[in-house]
Amino acid sequence: MKIDETIIYANPDQILGDLWTKWSESVLVNPQLETTSFQQVLASANSNDRSRAADLYNIGVLKGVLVTPQELGRLKPLGWSMLQRGQPIHTSLGYIAYLIGKTNGKDLSKIEHGFSALCAVFCIQLGIRSGDVRLSFAAIFNYIAQFFPKPDDIDVTLWQRYLAAGMFSTLHSYAFENLIENLLNNQPINRLVFRWQDATEEEVDYALFQDYLRVQRSITTLNYPKHSLFFVGKKTDARGVFAQATKQFSDFLKFYAEAEIEELQQGKRGSDCFNYQFLHKNPLEETPDIIAELQKLTRQSPAWGRTIARLMKTLQDGSIEAIYQLYGSEVAQQIPPNPQTPAYPLPDLPRNKILFGAPGTGKSSKIKNEYAKGHITRRVTFHPDYEHGSFVGAYKPVSATNAQTGQKEIQYEFVPQEFTKIYCDAWNNPGQAYFLIIEEINRGNCAQIFGDLFQSLDRNSSHFSEYEVDTDAELAAYLRDFFQKNPIGAERLSHQLVKHGRNSDEYSAIILPDNLYLYATMNTSDQSLFPMDSAFKRRWDWEYIPIDVEPIDKEGNPIEWTIRVGGADYSWAGFLKQINTRIYRAKESEDKQLGFWFVKAVDNQLSEDDFIAKVLFYLWYEVFRNEPEHSVFPALANRNGKDEPFHYGLLFDHDPALRHALLTEIISKVFFPIG
Repeated sequence: MKIDETIIYANPDQILGDLWTKWSESVLVNPQLETTSFQQVLASANSNDRSRAADLYNIGVLKGVLVTPQELGRLKPLGWSMLQRGQPIHTSLGYIAYLIGKTNGKDLSKIEHGFSALCAVFCIQLGIRSGDVRLSFAAIFNYIAQFFPKPDDIDVTLWQRYLAAGMFSTLHSYAFENLIENLLNNQPINRLVFRWQDATEEEVDYALFQDYLRVQRSITTLNYPKHSLFFVGKKTDARGVFAQATKQFSDFLKFYAEAEIEELQQGKRGSDCFNYQFLHKNPLEETPDIIAELQKLTRQSPAWGRTIARLMKTLQDGSIEAIYQLYGSEVAQQIPPNPQTPAYPLPDLPRNKILFGAPGTGKSSKIKNEYAKGHITRRVTFHPDYEHGSFVGAYKPVSATNAQTGQKEIQYEFVPQEFTKIYCDAWNNPGQAYFLIIEEINRGNCAQIFGDLFQSLDRNSSHFSEYEVDTDAELAAYLRDFFQKNPIGAERLSHQLVKHGRNSDEYSAIILPDNLYLYATMNTSDQSLFPMDSAFKRRWDWEYIPIDVEPIDKEGNPIEWTIRVGGADYSWAGFLKQINTRIYRAKESEDKQLGFWFVKAVDNQLSEDDFIAKVLFYLWYEVFRNEPEHSVFPALANRNGKDEPFHYGLLFDHDPALRHALLTEIISKVFFPIG
């Protein structure tokens, strides 16, 4: 049995407001600090600061435990190593804790509620472990409270303090095993242990417990008084984490405790129990991203979704309000509450989506800056020669060293491509979103490129593949090897394989994970060389991106580009309005029209060369060459004193006068120059 004696201080906001702020602003943001300097910040071995270094890790505000390497023998703790390498050591929860903690003392409702939500998260992070069973203090406290309810005439803080004191004394006594056994077997807990500092020990039932409450025997004479002070707070100042959390989130703690105990009572242990996964931490590994873990739990049931969504919303509001108070309203609109990689989007975001529209409408930009922003992305571009092996992987010759001769030689091995790489990464990192972005999806033979994989695009209500897909021998061997070496991904995939009726170690079967998003662009002006069939199309969500010739920037100001032609400036937006009208008349379709981002401007101006080589090239060959009635191009060009039929090559004639005359005539058919 191991009991985690964590966070034994009476005032949790003292940790956040003082020590954590000091670290965040000096030590943690300065990777250049020498070891001795950091030791000075941690103070001596018996200092409260040193103890709090581990405490901050235990409640999830640090990615790695911060103790000196000597305390773990020759093994250097990950937190220490990360700090010396200059890597960010705050977790998402730590960043929020820093913001809310720094505003300590400000009487602002959103920040106070945010602090209450923060304490609720801390409550479920603290707990005990015995074998493969892990229980949070919040779950144990809620369970004991069923059998030691508060008498009507007793103050709630006093009741909580005594119940917490009895709980911690019991957990440290021989009665621990009985308490856990009763809890796991859904048996009543009839007695608690009170251990006094004079070494006497007393078991009390509910009647005697009530007597203690009414005579108010001094709790300071109990062993482990700081535990209960941290959990509930002082009688006159209930600032413990549990007391703070229950102000706003008693329903969250209740739901969490019930779900945690229910799973353990059902016999789920170790990796099968979400609580164990959530709480268990190896001191040599990063602490999990608690924010991401909580968001994943929202999918377990509607009740969980409601309570956790409320908690997360309050945390976000509190941290944004803290930014507002610390840095001003303008900054508050720009700084996100979490500088880490954000947890993957809400469950209602489509997993497979195609954005389609005319060229230059900003399809790729929308995926990059809206859907996939801040997440991990890989990008491929389909084209007529793109094949299944280019997408998934294939056997290829590689240079290798012969183990026996030591000589370089060519060997063949399976080389994974973008789909396989991101597929494996997504399974292995459940707290992050992965976006595979497919540019120009309609320019490739989708049936050939995806092959049997297209069946995996069907997603169930949990956003995993509805149907698993068996792979060929080469890919199967690669996947088996990968998952055998990566237990996190293997465990997640095994759970889904069993749901599909497969063996838990059939890692070669493709099942798309819920945190893998496939987003594609389709340019409607391109004639698809390989039309998509309806079976493929119906597995995607579709979003039409309309043409916007007058976009605005992030500040809400219109983006104004000009075209420089023959020494005169013309409005790019004005040109688009007029030319798109002509294109529609010629083609009776929007597919060939131009979006604002069809070309890129330099310093808000399109050069004459780019206008000719990109815009006019497209208009001539894709739109007007066979549409003389609506064309902006002249029918004839006067070259060396003679008229001849116009063709695109004349725009590159060595005679600058001819080029200028042609450009002037073309653009004057659209509009006149600015000014």
